[in-house]
Amino acid sequence: MTIYQDLKFKNKVKQNELKEEFKTLFMSIAPHKNRYSVFSDFVFFMAASYRNSIYFSEVIEAEYLKSIKSYNQDEIEKICKLFSLTVLIADSGEPADHLGRFYAEMNFTSSHIGQFFTPDDLSYLIVQLQLSNLKNHIEKDEYATMSDPACGAGSTFMACIRYCLNININPQKSLLIHGQDIDRLVALMCYVQLCIWYIPCEICIGDSMKNEQREVWHSPAYHLGLWAQRVRTARTKIKV
Repeated sequence: MTIYQDLKFKNKVKQNELKEEFKTLFMSIAPHKNRYSVFSDFVFFMAASYRNSIYFSEVIEAEYLKSIKSYNQDEIEKICKLFSLTVLIADSGEPADHLGRFYAEMNFTSSHIGQFFTPDDLSYLIVQLQLSNLKNHIEKDEYATMSDPACGAGSTFMACIRYCLNININPQKSLLIHGQDIDRLVALMCYVQLCIWYIPCEICIGDSMKNEQREVWHSPAYHLGLWAQRVRTARTKIKV
């Protein structure tokens, strides 16, 4: 076993340990509540924390304060630890849709609306086939935009980030992501996972088929990287 293979194996073991700790802790939070409701609240709390850290919304803050009141202090501390574990899991390996995988394992998926989660390796294979010219595109336009009208929890986007890192492209500076999903929970799962990797993104909640957008969530990286201005500048160049 090479040093790289040994390190990869140790990281995988550590990641599996963290995932087991995550699951055990999650199951211990408010056991009297429905598991889907607890997970939905947890994801929203993470998303609200990222969003309001840079671009404060009174509406999001009010929703957060209303929801958090249903948990006692011990449960809130566990939710905070769950947040930390989510970041540690992401940090222990390559970009992957960990929240989507957990969501599927807990049987939260809704097959009646066509909700199925793509395995990470399959997403990566598709990305490899589709983005073979990515470097040339970025050299020409300074950044690339990735869009998915039914993004789910972001498996395809995670694969894009993984691909960028593997070909020595910094996705935090060269990638702008636009995603949308009709399901608020999975859209926020996508938003959170992109925020963890500090990726500039715009995640919309609504029906893409009806051109409907009920909510729009921008990541801290989007605001701090002045991406709205970068996009306007790029569009001006195209017009000229």
